[in-house]
Amino acid sequence: MVSEGLRNMKTVKFYVLPGVASVTFSFYIIQYIVTIINCLMICIPLIFSPLCIASDLHESEQIMNNEKFKSDAVQPVSNESELIEIAERKSRHLLSIMDSMNDLVFVLDENLTYTEFYQPSNSEQMYWPPDQLVGHKVNDIISEPLLSRILKAFDEVRSGSSESFIDYSMELKGELRYFEARITRLRSRFDNLHETECSEAEFDVIVNHGFICVARDITDRKLAEAELRLSRANLAALIDNTEAFILFSDENAMPVVYNKAYSDAIQEIFGVEMHQGFQAHTMLETLEGRQWWENCHKRVLSGEKFTTRFSYNHHGRNLHFEVAFNPVIRDGRIFGFSQFATDITEKLEAEKERVRLTERLVAAERMEALGRLAGGVAHDLNNVLCGIVGYPDLMMKRVNLSDEVLVRQLNAMKLSGQKASRIVDDLLSLTRRNTRSKDMLPTDLFSLFREFLASPEFLNIRKSHKNISISINAPETVPLITGQRGQLEKVIMNLINNSIEAMIDGGELRIDFSVIELQDETEIFIGDYLAEPLVPGNYLMIRIQDSGKGFEPTEALRIFEPFYTGKTQGRSGTGLGLAVVWGVIEDHDARISVETEPGKGSAFTLFFRLQNEDITSGISEDIRKPRDYPDGHGRRILVVDDEEDQRELMSEILGDSGFSVLKAASGQECIDIYNEFAPELVIMDMILGNGMDGHETLARIKALDSNVKALVVSGYTNIRNVQMVQELGFVHFLAKPYTPKLLLNAVHNIFEEEDS
Repeated sequence: MVSEGLRNMKTVKFYVLPGVASVTFSFYIIQYIVTIINCLMICIPLIFSPLCIASDLHESEQIMNNEKFKSDAVQPVSNESELIEIAERKSRHLLSIMDSMNDLVFVLDENLTYTEFYQPSNSEQMYWPPDQLVGHKVNDIISEPLLSRILKAFDEVRSGSSESFIDYSMELKGELRYFEARITRLRSRFDNLHETECSEAEFDVIVNHGFICVARDITDRKLAEAELRLSRANLAALIDNTEAFILFSDENAMPVVYNKAYSDAIQEIFGVEMHQGFQAHTMLETLEGRQWWENCHKRVLSGEKFTTRFSYNHHGRNLHFEVAFNPVIRDGRIFGFSQFATDITEKLEAEKERVRLTERLVAAERMEALGRLAGGVAHDLNNVLCGIVGYPDLMMKRVNLSDEVLVRQLNAMKLSGQKASRIVDDLLSLTRRNTRSKDMLPTDLFSLFREFLASPEFLNIRKSHKNISISINAPETVPLITGQRGQLEKVIMNLINNSIEAMIDGGELRIDFSVIELQDETEIFIGDYLAEPLVPGNYLMIRIQDSGKGFEPTEALRIFEPFYTGKTQGRSGTGLGLAVVWGVIEDHDARISVETEPGKGSAFTLFFRLQNEDITSGISEDIRKPRDYPDGHGRRILVVDDEEDQRELMSEILGDSGFSVLKAASGQECIDIYNEFAPELVIMDMILGNGMDGHETLARIKALDSNVKALVVSGYTNIRNVQMVQELGFVHFLAKPYTPKLLLNAVHNIFEEEDS
């Protein structure tokens, strides 16, 4: 076909325009050859189209720079066979170029009818068979709403625009495909020829043949972009929803990207709305904080990856953060760095709380072990001490009181026994825990303090500690608290004695009462140790402050450990006093704080939670003064104890006071004697030998005689055992060791209640 067309053409010279890969032919060449030229013209927009990939441009350039192609283009030809050969060679080059570009080429006339259609032969996707397009108009192939957009693009080019771009999608073979297209004019240029034998009438400056549309299938790219956008959205959502604070900065520490958690933290901590120019490190006020940042910035810009911790005081609360720094490196150069920070404040506080609870658990286990030891020996030890404490008073009734040496020795024996008794009692106090509500009565702490300060025991302590002034200050009315009088007396005695003995060279002791109301949870400290906080509510606060030697705050918690003592060797103190204080305070659900400084003294503050209901005074236990006891007038008393020396000691004391004493060594013997002699009072030891214990024995007697009266005596009594006896109706209790006066006082109180 090409050969036949060329044979019929008029003789003409063939040129390639300089600098452009375009071929000029005679206007009168047959339409078939014009079609080939049109195809050659297509390569101009394809070569220079921005849609062509880099490999397309590279291959096109190689073809255009081919020496054979240049030599053929610049040599004038007149031989018909040469012209045919050149045209066929150019056609092959053109096909090679178009096959390498994977683009679709549509040629349309002025009426937007498809005249040519080309799709690469190596394409895996067959878009349209050529016969479905060629000869058809655009509106026959494309429907609305896409048709309006395409027609508008053609109108722009027809109106003079050099080119028009359009992105569109359409369904082909049941699949949605995406395209981008470039529309230009199809033009043959005949100006600027170096040589021509044609007349001007045979050539127009510009001849418009229609339009060329070069389209590229971008479906894979669109899908990849959609997947990338989804991936980025998921990543952004993941980053924004994490609790960690994430920030990417350039090398000058200017923020580039940050997540919501970071901006919220900046707003909360610094009160500043986060923006691109905000640099958080400029808000650090302390020298330590600025130095921390400068060091981190220097390290990360050197290429180091590291994790560090940072603390910031925010409205009085220390916030703690763990920050991971990572440099952002591209092509060996650091362009910036990332910061990945987590708030570890609660973690550290929880760890501190865990340590605190562990310490409390260890202390509780230590006291429990001590309690088991004390409970194991207390009963037997107190039985022994009963003789040491009780017999000196009996002996003084039988000796010549004018023998001062003997009287002094007997008094020394009695005092030593009483001191040993107090030590055992302190040991037992550590084990008398879990106080029940029945043991708790409204108690006037202010009166207890005043009574102790006026007691003979305290006055004896004052004699050995000169130059100490004592003041007690309280509001007009001091509310009562619910507590155990005996245990609270130990707290008062131990705290005051501890303060007095800390002032070796004299000083001042202040005791201040006040009522406080707490709206929020309040922290309290024992030296440097954070104790359990005070919950909101009303409290009776008692502050006991001395001007003594004080001690290190780090040692504050240890002073409540059993057997820990900082007192001067040779002075009083077993190291159990403050341990007892701690236990009693815990049992009363109260709190204690300690402030101390070496050389400046110490202050112990007690916090007792006040109940909502009003508590009136006058219900607290009665304190009876020592008195002379009347003769027993032969009243029968049954003494029950498995230890013979205890039965004998009690019998002597009661017998000397005019009582008729019966003795039993076991529970069964007690029941037999009670049935036979019907005593008016039973003095029962709680822990008996084999057989029934004191509780079971009393229960059986109660079943025989509901009006039976009893005084319970024991060297060691578990709180639960005391409650069980009290539930039977026996409320009178006497602890071993006891003096004759204490025993007689308890006995006469019982009989006086009966008589009244």
